[in-house]
Amino acid sequence: MYLQGARSELGGSLMGRAYEEFGDKLDYGQLNPWATDIGGPDVRDRSEQAIYDRSTSRLNPRLEQNRDSIEATLVNRGLRPGDESWDREMENLGRAETDAYQTATNEAIMGGGQEATREQGLQIGQANFANQLRQAQLAEMQGQRGQSLNEINALIAGQQVAMPSQPNFTNANAAQPVDYSGAASNQYSGAIDQYNAKQGAQQGLMSGAMSVASMMPWSDRRLKRNIERIGSYLSYPFYRFQYIWGEWSFGVMADEINPEAVVPTSSGFNRVDYSRIT
Repeated sequence: MYLQGARSELGGSLMGRAYEEFGDKLDYGQLNPWATDIGGPDVRDRSEQAIYDRSTSRLNPRLEQNRDSIEATLVNRGLRPGDESWDREMENLGRAETDAYQTATNEAIMGGGQEATREQGLQIGQANFANQLRQAQLAEMQGQRGQSLNEINALIAGQQVAMPSQPNFTNANAAQPVDYSGAASNQYSGAIDQYNAKQGAQQGLMSGAMSVASMMPWSDRRLKRNIERIGSYLSYPFYRFQYIWGEWSFGVMADEINPEAVVPTSSGFNRVDYSRIT
């Protein structure tokens, strides 16, 4: 009876603190705000634009150099704008340039989608953390608000003080990088499929100045590295390789095709005229 009376007296002395805690309503403005803005189309647009700009910054000089070379070759052959041969080759060149820019666009779409996915994953993780933090803050406020009443009830009823529960937090994980190697592999596979599909049709386009200029790439093995055979062109091996100055390309080797298609240059390295490959 003495202990019960002492507990009741102590519990009564805590009522003033309980009045203070319950006197004001909860101020939710003190809590961390809910995270609801999870990215948007602009994330992908920015990623695609950045990848496209990077690709065209390297593509534009090559296309300009190629156009100048073709025009010089046509002029040396006595052709001028307005001639049927000139206009035909310019149309072929325009289609080739359009295809090159379309490839850059496709690369930007693929890479932009993966980068947007990665960035959105980061934003979702940040939003989840922010929302968990808000829940933890709310639980703490509610625990503080009812703690005195909980202690009073425990004293009067002779029960153990209930401990407030707090929400759990998910362990932080490192963000996964963009799978550029996977994107490159997919792009490479797509390029091979496109090559196989268009191989027959391309034979008719390899003529005139277009063949002399844009279809006469450096094909000397000494200028190539990371050489990998990926198929056949006519009856000759067809390779994927990297030039020693860093650019990746496809083609045959000058030392493996018929000699009539090999074009020696003053530099000592050979080019290949694809229109003469038999």
